[in-house]
Amino acid sequence: ADIDGVTGVLDKMRSPWQSDADIADGVLEVVGPRSLTGIAGRIEVEAVDGVVTLTGEVKTLFAQVQAERLAHSVNGVVAVRNYLRFVPRD
Repeated sequence: ADIDGVTGVLDKMRSPWQSDADIADGVLEVVGPRSLTGIAGRIEVEAVDGVVTLTGEVKTLFAQVQAERLAHSVNGVVAVRNYLRFVPRD
């Protein structure tokens, strides 16, 4: 919707700066084995320039999607590459 008199919007909102190590630790807190999220599987996390890469295996498709969503919620994350593999339970 157009608003009279508004010619553009500039978004200057930024997350507080975080080192890649802090970002990776933050992601592990929300998706790792000690997290309260209940994601079953083995997840490894790497962060480079705020881009998080998730690798490993998860037991459900929901966990695969949830891990990516949770990683995006961590301060300093600018993008997530989700390379988690879904390995169904036996």
